[in-house]
Amino acid sequence: MEDVINDVLDPAKSPIITKEMISELAHRVAHESVEERANSNKLTGEWIVFAKEGGNNYYLCLNTHNAGDQQIADRIKEHCLREFPFLSTYVGEHSA
Repeated sequence: MEDVINDVLDPAKSPIITKEMISELAHRVAHESVEERANSNKLTGEWIVFAKEGGNNYYLCLNTHNAGDQQIADRIKEHCLREFPFLSTYVGEHSA
């Protein structure tokens, strides 16, 4: 993962991070890793948790199928509510 980040965000390519770089990073992190796992027959079945708001999908959490709903909700509360306050509708108020 670190190699992908360093490759995409290489300051030699651009001294500033552009929208295109972020888009490439998101694509490579999301798609290449799944493709590599599929090619190695190592797809294990994770949950990709997202919320829809204003016509957009907000990807919040990746977790295994054996993680309980409460564990997933707690992770989203801890890591996502500050940036996406509309999530309190789904997971309750942030307690921090």
